Amino acid sequence: MNSLNTSKQAVTQFSADARVLADFEHSDSDSGKSFNYKESVISSPESSVPEEHITAYLSKMQSGGVIQSFGCLLAVEEHSFRILAYSENTIDLLDLKTLVEYLLGFDVRTLFTKSSTESLMKVISSLDISHSNPVSVVSESAQIPFLAILHRVDIGIVIDLELVSQGDPTFSIEGGQRANKLALEAISRLQSLPHGDIGSLRDVVVEDVRELTGYDRVMVYKFHEDEHGEVVAEIRRSDLEPYLGLHYPAIDVPQVARFLFKKNRVRMISDFHTATVGIIQSEDLKQPLILVSSTLRAPHACHTQYMANMGSHASLVMAIIANENGPTKLWGLAQLFSMVLKDAPFGIVTRSPNVMDYVNCNGAAFYYGGVCRVFGVTPTELQIKDIIDWLLEYNKNLIVWSTDSLVDASYPNAYALGDVVCGMATVRITSKGFLFWFRNQTEQEVRWGGVEYHHNDKVDDNKMQPISSFKAFLEVVKNKSFLWEAWEINAIHSLQHAVQESFFAQENELEMDKLAYVANDMDKLLEMAVTPIFLVDTIGNIVRWNSKIAELTGLHATSAVGKCFVNELVHEESRERFEYYLSHALQDYIDSVVNVCFVGQDITEMKLLTDMFVRQQKEYKTFTENLKPLISPVFASDENARCSKWNASMEKLTGWERSEVIGKLLPVEIFGGCCRLKGQDDVIKLMILLYQTCCRHENGKIPLSFFDKEGIYVETILTIKKRIDVNGQVVGCFGVLQTVPNMEHDLHELSCFSRTNKE
Repeated sequence: MNSLNTSKQAVTQFSADARVLADFEHSDSDSGKSFNYKESVISSPESSVPEEHITAYLSKMQSGGVIQSFGCLLAVEEHSFRILAYSENTIDLLDLKTLVEYLLGFDVRTLFTKSSTESLMKVISSLDISHSNPVSVVSESAQIPFLAILHRVDIGIVIDLELVSQGDPTFSIEGGQRANKLALEAISRLQSLPHGDIGSLRDVVVEDVRELTGYDRVMVYKFHEDEHGEVVAEIRRSDLEPYLGLHYPAIDVPQVARFLFKKNRVRMISDFHTATVGIIQSEDLKQPLILVSSTLRAPHACHTQYMANMGSHASLVMAIIANENGPTKLWGLAQLFSMVLKDAPFGIVTRSPNVMDYVNCNGAAFYYGGVCRVFGVTPTELQIKDIIDWLLEYNKNLIVWSTDSLVDASYPNAYALGDVVCGMATVRITSKGFLFWFRNQTEQEVRWGGVEYHHNDKVDDNKMQPISSFKAFLEVVKNKSFLWEAWEINAIHSLQHAVQESFFAQENELEMDKLAYVANDMDKLLEMAVTPIFLVDTIGNIVRWNSKIAELTGLHATSAVGKCFVNELVHEESRERFEYYLSHALQDYIDSVVNVCFVGQDITEMKLLTDMFVRQQKEYKTFTENLKPLISPVFASDENARCSKWNASMEKLTGWERSEVIGKLLPVEIFGGCCRLKGQDDVIKLMILLYQTCCRHENGKIPLSFFDKEGIYVETILTIKKRIDVNGQVVGCFGVLQTVPNMEHDLHELSCFSRTNKE
């Protein structure tokens, strides 16, 4: 299909997308559940679409006005750092409730620690801030850690802040190294595939991505010439319906969404079921804040309903970009889905008959594990959470509770619910699960006889007087619903017992799944370990034997497992010591220990390594600090790829002083920042080479071309070698740059220099 036809097809499809969105927006007010997707898709794509629908479509896709709740957002003026907009949850997440009521006009630098502010300012001052994302920051008021993702928009800088769990291993050095190892293994597999074998490539991609992320379903979705899509590769949980080979209409992925995927190649939605968060912005801003590049941008309601129909709990989508003899194009998408958690069976509120059919009510809700499902007229999700907190404070052992008036029950926020929610009945299913039924206000007329007084007024027994008048008067009772009948409370009790049994069974199944996941994760850790590890049971028989110890001993795992380690593999001189350590490990825990894990270290060459290290240190110092111009440009890094050495020749070649680069990341901050590269691919190649050296201990060489401080283009060959300490551990790497035109001359000079040193 030529480019003209392709453009025409895209424009036609764009109008069809706008029409579908308009149909969804104008469907009944039930979150789009009455929306007829099939009818909208079948409608003629050539039919005209009003201009206001197209404008609304663009506005919704670019702005939306809401974000996901797992983080918060700040928009600041670039030069003054004045806050122009922020998400409604910012004050709560930054723990500023006791300090401020609003943030518009505040200097964003006052919200974070001094070091965090310096990191943010350094990124903002750079030309391309995307290369420095994410930035680790800490809030000033409560010392809460966040990851900040920055991008530029028309009004200034947008900062997405995502909470970092203190104990999350993903953000530790060890977690990062483990992720790098998995990524490198995946890259190695891809590189080993035969050239042009697209089918194998797709299969390897879905397998490796699922291995890296743990999602329930991973599939590759290809766009055809007529814009429709097809699932061409898939790996999934065994109980899920297969989608492989299915074709979907072009409208399935709108044209604007495709454009955004070319701009932002990764899109994550952490939980489709959580409430979205609105944006508060300054009146000075004439248009809604543009969120197209925000990692927190909330999905449109139509897409949320789409995912709910699919049974998806969360998703991660990555663009697949192709370059076929011309400009880049969106070839397809790698789509990852996490399905609705098994421990939250919301079917009791979504299936028919549902909970609203058990008792007479105006609305019902099911709250479980932080997720809320509602039907009919109910409080908001936040109000339901507030009611739960109040109930548990009132009675921690609550099972079943009901009232015909939340006002009379002394619920402090009852009046905020209005007259649509007055009566409530609830039952506790599990420690984290509640069912609710709600009733509207029903005004009742009560005829009283005698002097007018409020029937709730307290009567003083010492001043009791007979009624002096028998004249009737009328009182209208408000803030009450119909009383909950005894049979209704009994029905709620019965439902509680029935559902509870199902929950306990599923929670036990979930715990078993978690144990299986942990066991599987432990297997991966053992096999990825670069040290020898083995496990024995309580009598000393081998139960696990990882690949590293198999490599060192020459004994394969299939032969080792089942052998008695002490009697069959340990040398006689070491048996007594091993038995001591085994008995010591079992001491006081003999009834609860299943296995004992041993981690070994080969120290045979320790003395040789020590001598070699001392010698290398002397040579290295001379090599890197010699100021003679014949010495090649040399730098060194620690194990985290941060620059630790930068010799005089590097200063001369790049124009950057040692003091300007020490401590910075070699990829992105130095090569990609100070020394600008031609493209992002060069940064990725450098990162892979550095991590191969630091993590897999493999030396390597790549072409590396960059612009020096003065903007002059320099072509070099970079050689990376590992650095080891006195214990033989890899502590980083050092790199040698050789400029392409002078490479032979440099090699000759270095050879002469080496001979002079020996003499």
